[in-house]
Amino acid sequence: MPSVFEEKNSSKAIMRVGLPAMLGQLTTLIYNLADTFFVSLTREPAMIAAVTLCAPILLIIMSIACVFGMGGSSVIARLLGEDKKEESGTTMNFCVYAMAIAGIAVLALGLAFLQPLAKISGADADNIAYTCDYLKWIFLGAPFIMMANGFVHLFRSVGLIKEGTIGLVLGNAINMVLDYVFIAIFRWGTGGAALATSLGFACATVYYMFCMICEGRKGNQLVPLTPKRFSLDGAMIRNVVSIGIPGALITVLMSVSNMGDCLFQKTFNIDPITHKAIPNKGQLPQYYLEDCIPAIVSKEVWTLAQLEIQRRQTWKPMSSAELPFKNRIVCGTCGSGVVQYYAKRKGSALETMWRCGSWRNGKAKGESLPRCAEVKIPLDAPEKAFVRAWNLVVSKKLQYSAALRRRTKNAEDALSCYRAKEMLRLLDEVGKLVAFDYHFSLKVLDHIELMSDGKLAVVFLSGVRLTI
Repeated sequence: MPSVFEEKNSSKAIMRVGLPAMLGQLTTLIYNLADTFFVSLTREPAMIAAVTLCAPILLIIMSIACVFGMGGSSVIARLLGEDKKEESGTTMNFCVYAMAIAGIAVLALGLAFLQPLAKISGADADNIAYTCDYLKWIFLGAPFIMMANGFVHLFRSVGLIKEGTIGLVLGNAINMVLDYVFIAIFRWGTGGAALATSLGFACATVYYMFCMICEGRKGNQLVPLTPKRFSLDGAMIRNVVSIGIPGALITVLMSVSNMGDCLFQKTFNIDPITHKAIPNKGQLPQYYLEDCIPAIVSKEVWTLAQLEIQRRQTWKPMSSAELPFKNRIVCGTCGSGVVQYYAKRKGSALETMWRCGSWRNGKAKGESLPRCAEVKIPLDAPEKAFVRAWNLVVSKKLQYSAALRRRTKNAEDALSCYRAKEMLRLLDEVGKLVAFDYHFSLKVLDHIELMSDGKLAVVFLSGVRLTI
């Protein structure tokens, strides 16, 4: 079969290069899927979570190899197009040794910062031990992981497409076999899964290096492995890195994004076996940056505001300074809202009064009116009732203060406790009222009930109730 560079049919050439490239992207997922599948057989959610949390770090290690693999393959392809085989071989040699050196650096740094990296990936107290166990073996195999991934791109650029594909299949096959042995038989858990992954990449690396030695003996100057050909030419390094970094950044940023989603809990897994994730809409605490940005309000005030919003879902006062009791008066008999009613008096103008809203509803439907609909009170009656009720509480301050203090200790929720404390504070600061104060009523008044006998029951936000 002719070399891919000698292939006259462009469609065949594209397929011969494109299919292995697609397989190279797929193998990244297969490695992690194999680990997850065999670890899931343990039915241990913490182990499964650890493998999932480590996937972005494994992808980042692979992406570092892409700096030299993708960047080097592009430079080599251009040099071959210019018939510069000597320079192509030098670039190939540099990329191989650069990947090995970078892998050793990742190994050292990864083991040195193992715990912090596990926490950054999203590990918690339940799975951090499993996460560290997995990462330890991944970092120990980092040089092989990087070299195996880089070789795929480099081999493709020099026409060794079949050898590159065989290395991918070999690494995956060994990984899956060892996953079964280490996890299902030896019960090594996440550590066994990571060890199987590293050994799979190590075997692929050995195979690629064996291919390079064989090609060198055949006189192929494009794949030199000897250290004598290693060169640190500045122009060559700039060309390789400038092309490789953008491609690697795509994978790095996607991995960091996944780690961020997990760490800040934008999404969460509802099933540790299937890894089905759903958006976090308040089911779990959600963070942007903890202890970084000063809070606008305290956590206590935030909680109270949420409770007040829930309370107002069923009770929505729409009062204003001009209409201080709109939607704040209800019928104590039927629960309907009490509305303003214009009564016509003999020999005088219309008089505005308060009346149960069931009068208006029954009249519109042509039904007989309930007894509570006949009860009417003057327009200023609610204001006078509120002033009298507050002044009565102030006059019996010791009695009501004791009841409010008991309520702060036995309140069912934080909002009830807060309302009781707030009324205690106002009792100390505000004396008897001379006239109705709308803004003060917003601080203490919940609603007023119109009773069947025409009396008014004033209900304060603290729960205190007085019938006037």
